[in-house]
Parts: sequence; structure tokens; C-alpha cells
Amino acid sequence: MKPFHRIFVLATALTALVAMSAAAPPAAAQPDLVINNVQVLDCGRIQVTMRNQGNQLNNTITAASVVVYPAGTPNLNVWRKNVFFSAIGAGQSRTMTVSGPSPNPPNGTGKQRAFTNDGAHTIQVVADGTEVVNETNENNNIFNTNHNANGCSLAEPCELAAVFSWPTYSNLPASNPAKLTAKFTNSGGESCPAKTLVLRRYSGSSPSGPAVTVGSSQLPTVAASRTKKVSWVDSNHPTSGTFTYAFTYQGGFSDGNNGNHSPSKTVTFTSPVRPGGGGGSGAGCDLSAQFTAPNGSNLPGGGTISWNVLFKNQGSGQCKAAKVRLNRFKGNTCSGYGSLIGGSGNIQMVQELAPGQSQTVVFTERRAPRSGRHCYQLKYSSPFNDSNNSNHRPQRKVNFQ
Repeated sequence: MKPFHRIFVLATALTALVAMSAAAPPAAAQPDLVINNVQVLDCGRIQVTMRNQGNQLNNTITAASVVVYPAGTPNLNVWRKNVFFSAIGAGQSRTMTVSGPSPNPPNGTGKQRAFTNDGAHTIQVVADGTEVVNETNENNNIFNTNHNANGCSLAEPCELAAVFSWPTYSNLPASNPAKLTAKFTNSGGESCPAKTLVLRRYSGSSPSGPAVTVGSSQLPTVAASRTKKVSWVDSNHPTSGTFTYAFTYQGGFSDGNNGNHSPSKTVTFTSPVRPGGGGGSGAGCDLSAQFTAPNGSNLPGGGTISWNVLFKNQGSGQCKAAKVRLNRFKGNTCSGYGSLIGGSGNIQMVQELAPGQSQTVVFTERRAPRSGRHCYQLKYSSPFNDSNNSNHRPQRKVNFQ
């Protein structure tokens, strides 16, 4: 080949090589965010390290999304938190700590910590969790690790409160077995154990001194935030007099508050009204009645009210027992159609009263009217007549606000 032709061919090849080089795309220049380290500092803080392993500065504020849940239960007690990172240079890392309030406090406790239970947990961290960065690789953002939490449990211990829910009144007929029911509520975070409860009956108005054992009943396990009821029946109670019932926990029982799970209930047994219902018709009986509580003529409406009525024999002769109800009338007068406080079964017994003897009877109104004027008056189930028929049927006028 002639020298001229050789030079031409060489020049042509060089031109083609330069053209091919110009046409080839340059290497991609983008960030590539990954999570390369997660460290648990304590029950409430997690340290996250995000790395930019791309070849371009990430100058966009982005988040790492952190999710924590007990191992094997991804839909239970989930704690979520975003932690934000500023600029991360190519090949560089930045470390931030996750802490503070969570949008979903676990267990409804309001305690805002990553770990609120002991044991195995899963931690999942997602780089660029808010998806605002264009990366060279969008498939390497998720980082999973496990952590065994210890000493992080927020569960409150058993906290048992008990009240006698039945009977709601304090006077019981002597002719019927006495049924008593206690209600137990666990406001703690752990179950309260099952217990055998022994009910005893004491003479007088306090659970002290000699006692008669009525019987035992079983309280089952009371789970957190649950309520159970236990009942006893006293078929051999006295026919008259005032007595107090109280129960004990076989083997003992102790929790965070030992002052609210051992209630007592004081009742008075009275003989039924004798046929004829003459009440205090005996010579010299003078039964008076007056409202002693609540005080005032303006009362808050809508709540529970205990109406206390003091009965006293002001005469010189014996007053017989009587059945009494409390009626509520709308308006300024106790007339027309009245509502029975506590329903038709809420009958209270006024025991036989000797001269000068007195007794307080309580009528419980579970939901008072919300507003307006009302009149309350005692009604006797059978006619009650004594030497003064004007002082044992008192009225109480109030205005609910």
C-alpha cells in the first residue's frame, strides 16, 4: 500500500474511534442511600447510620423510617418514627438518633418508647423512607435486625378494686335470705390471681369483733381492665338488728393499693309490716321523717344522688315497721304522676322504733334529671297513721342545674 493510502486509512480509523467515544453515555452520577448500621441505645432510643454509596452528593433532606414490633407480630404494638438526615456526600455516612413521641403509642398507654415490652423485637429501617431521592439502586433501602429488649416492660401490676354492688339499699327484710354481691375491677396491666373469698357477718356497723362465717365463693382470675362479680347468700341471718358483712382473701392478697379491695356492707334486718299496715297506730307513736342529705335547693343534674331520710319516733309509744318508697315529681308540687327512685323494687324498710329511737334510710338515685325543678316525697306502701300524720311525709323541692 502506498504511503498516502496508509495515512488515509489510519486517519479514517482514528476519526471513527473519536466518534464512538463521543457517542458513549457517561457513567451515572446519582446518590445511593443505604442503612449500614442500627444500634439500640436504650428502651427509648435507636441510633441509625445512613450511608450514601453513590457517586453524587445527596443534597436533599430525607428520612429513615424506623418500625419496631415484637418479633413475629408485625401488626401488633407497632412503634413508628421518622428521623431526618441532611446532606450526605458521596461515599460518606451520617448517624442520627431516633427518640421522642411516636404517632402510635403502643398498648394505648400513651408511653412513647420504642420498646415497651421485654423479649425479642424486630427493627426495620428504610433509607429514604419518604421516597424523595432518585437513587441508582432503589432495591437496597430496607435494613432488618433483631433486638432482645430487657427491662423495658411498661406493664402495671395487678390493681384490684372491690365494692359491694348488691344490695344497693341498707334495709333488708328479715324473712328472706340475704344475697350479697361484690364487683371486682382490675385497673392494672397484669391479671389478678384467682382467690377464694370468705364472707363473714359482724354485729353492729363495722367489721370488727366476733364474726359468723357465711360461706366461701371463688373469685376467678381478673384480667387487665376487666371486671368480675362474686355472690354469697346468707340464709341464716338474724331477724332483726344491724350487721356488717366483709370478706377476706384466703391465703391473703396484696397489690399496689391495699386500701380498696376489702369493702364492707352494713345492713339492717327488719320484720315485714304486719297485716293491716296500721304502722304507728299504736298509742303514743309519733314518727317523724326529714331529708338530711343532700343539702341545698340547687343541685348538679345528671349524676348519682343519695337521698338520706332520718326517721325518729318522737312519741311515747312503739312505732311499728313500715315499707317506704321515694317518688319524684316534675315541677314545684308533689302531685300528678311520679317516678319511683330506684324503680319499683326499691322499697326501704323502716324498722320498729321505740320512743326516742331513730333510723336513717338511704334512697339512691342513679341518674338525676339534668335540669329543671322537681319535688321529692315519701310514700308508704301501706297506710301509716300515728298521733301526728303531718310530719312523716316530708317533701323536698330542688332545682337541677
